[in-house]
Amino acid sequence: MAINTYYTTLGVPESASFKEIQKAYREKALEYHPDRCKLPNAAQMFIRIQKAYEVLSDPERRLKYDNDLNAFREEMYKKRMDAGSNTQAPPPTNESYVIYSKKKPKSFSIWSTLQKAVVIFFAIIFIIAFFSERTEKKSTSSVKIDTVESVYKGNRLNNGDSPYSAYFGPGVFDRELDNYIEVSNGTDEDAVVIFRNVWSNTIVRNVYVRAGTNYRVANLPESVLEMKCMYGNDWNPNLQNGSVSGGFERNVSFSAASNAKDYFDMRTIETADGYSIPYYQVTLHKVRNGNMHTKSIDSNQFFGE
Repeated sequence: MAINTYYTTLGVPESASFKEIQKAYREKALEYHPDRCKLPNAAQMFIRIQKAYEVLSDPERRLKYDNDLNAFREEMYKKRMDAGSNTQAPPPTNESYVIYSKKKPKSFSIWSTLQKAVVIFFAIIFIIAFFSERTEKKSTSSVKIDTVESVYKGNRLNNGDSPYSAYFGPGVFDRELDNYIEVSNGTDEDAVVIFRNVWSNTIVRNVYVRAGTNYRVANLPESVLEMKCMYGNDWNPNLQNGSVSGGFERNVSFSAASNAKDYFDMRTIETADGYSIPYYQVTLHKVRNGNMHTKSIDSNQFFGE
């Protein structure tokens, strides 16, 4: 589990200077002030920001906090190592029996005594180290590092919102065309769906589709479109995805159409009876027996960076 420290609360590295901490505190305090911020748990986050600044701006308190934080991490590391180790002692080797053999000739008695002394010496060292480790664990177990839930837990956008218009640009519409692509999100995660014009390599639409809902993306321009999806939970508008602001904090994954056969041809076709307007109904990648073949991609491929 990730640790939310006072440094992550202010959004600064652990090597930050006092001026960097002071600047970050002013920005965060302004952002989460209860009179300005309407997010849930804003008051709780504001109090934590105040506490983080009080500790990190005081050299003595910061030093103690850093020591406690390092001790906590060491304890967690030891627990993970202990959990993955084999606790069953290996069987003794033949050499260990030779050391205590009564069948050795008397000419080796002095050497045997030295070997016993060495064994006893290392046994004493082991006992001292064992009890020292137990004492250390007992002392570090009392260290309490604050772990708080993100203020964005449960946060969601509305269906049809366009969270990345600042990056991709405004959506492209053709109001004279009554075409559409209806997206069905049957997953447990919300999704941001983007449609790329493969002819011009531009994003014509980016829309937010909540888990378990359908959304109709309509009035698309005549073109051939590729669909990409980003899935996740707990929308954080300040989370950075490379140079892009906004993203999911949990269960994040990306997918795209696996080949050109799964592109959407939005061109209107003239027939003997008039015009054929294209429309599609598509289920997202994670839906079992979905009607679109997809492949996994990373964030850079999703944003085209």
